[in-house]
Amino acid sequence: MSAWRLDFAAVERYIARWHPDPCGDRQLGATIHDSVVAAPWAATLLDLKRSTVLRYRAKGCRYFEADDVATRLGVHPSRIWPDWYDVDPERPDEPVWRQLRREALVESHRLREMIR
Repeated sequence: MSAWRLDFAAVERYIARWHPDPCGDRQLGATIHDSVVAAPWAATLLDLKRSTVLRYRAKGCRYFEADDVATRLGVHPSRIWPDWYDVDPERPDEPVWRQLRREALVESHRLREMIR
């Protein structure tokens, strides 16, 4: 998981503690799939698509996605992620190749200015 993504397992632990699933069948399915909360229950509670919840499980939440998830639960993100203030939202969460491409473009423009 990227350093600039927040672990969705913290959200699932929060949901399991403060918003337990009223249906035991879904919880049984969650424990079979090695999770604390059933994805359909988390999706219903957060008013998100199930595929979005599964993506957050697999890849984590970006800074602003995490803020949205916490807001949907009615809490500040620091209540779910204690290290919330350590995350830098200004740092781009993008592939290395894109960063290198941008740096090469800046260098190219700098060299062209030197020629003129």
